[in-house]
Amino acid sequence: RYPRTIIQQDLVDVHLYLIKKSCLDIAIRSNYSSFRKQFLPEMIQRITTGQLLEDLISTFANVTMMMR
Repeated sequence: RYPRTIIQQDLVDVHLYLIKKSCLDIAIRSNYSSFRKQFLPEMIQRITTGQLLEDLISTFANVTMMMR
């Protein structure tokens, strides 16, 4: 019925993140070990509550120092 339609079962779940360069710069400087599991949820929470994203850099540094 639809000659151009191809159904495949070997596909992998793909994620695409569109992020401003300034947010990506903060992610790089913050040294989180996982962008998806650590940085992204924290960034979204801070954006929705109106907190500064730049605080992510110092917050991570403080947590690292306390863990050592």
